[in-house]
Amino acid sequence: MSIAAGIGRAPRHQVGRLLLLLRDELLAVAQIPNIDATLALDWTKVPSEAPAPQWANTTAYQLVHDGKYRFASPKFKDEQRVVGRTLADWLISVIDRHPLLRQTDGVVVVPGHDARRESFGARLAVSVAHHNNRRTVDVRAVHEFRVAAKNVDELNRANLLKDQFECNQKLERRRLLIIDDVIHTGSTVAEIGGVLRTAGAAQILALGAAKTLRSPSRG
Repeated sequence: MSIAAGIGRAPRHQVGRLLLLLRDELLAVAQIPNIDATLALDWTKVPSEAPAPQWANTTAYQLVHDGKYRFASPKFKDEQRVVGRTLADWLISVIDRHPLLRQTDGVVVVPGHDARRESFGARLAVSVAHHNNRRTVDVRAVHEFRVAAKNVDELNRANLLKDQFECNQKLERRRLLIIDDVIHTGSTVAEIGGVLRTAGAAQILALGAAKTLRSPSRG
């Protein structure tokens, strides 16, 4: 894996050190509004000479896919637990070995599209938070149901997400880490970052298990 793009507003000396440590291990995602640095374990797909629909899943995304879809049924709860634990341990290992991530003091739980159910991504974030007793920061969805930003065209995406989240915790001087299973467009993470800034967060990092890799035909 290689560094894909730039990091946001984290202090320059910390960014340089982080990039050196993360080389060949993590993706640094292009700057997302309201987020100081956005990282991912890997892309969702492995590019090849085959047509994009035939591209294989990366190891990171295969774990996400299994947890969210293959083992979504309650009858596979044990299998889903194993997949979730494997992915959480991977994220925790990365966090523990890199200073900028390790120094965060709270994990932000991203609400799923159906507020009545705890999503795979939310459970993943809680598992990471329990390591080293990091406190969770709960961002609440204003409405029970929310259309996935990835399914909406770019022009309407901002309107879709505007004022859809809230956080009632006081976050003055907190250094927070948003954990999500897949970072698609980054719009949801950006909107949540804005809510956290309003609540007083001093630094916001985001770490996803996978980042969507668009095929050349999709731009």
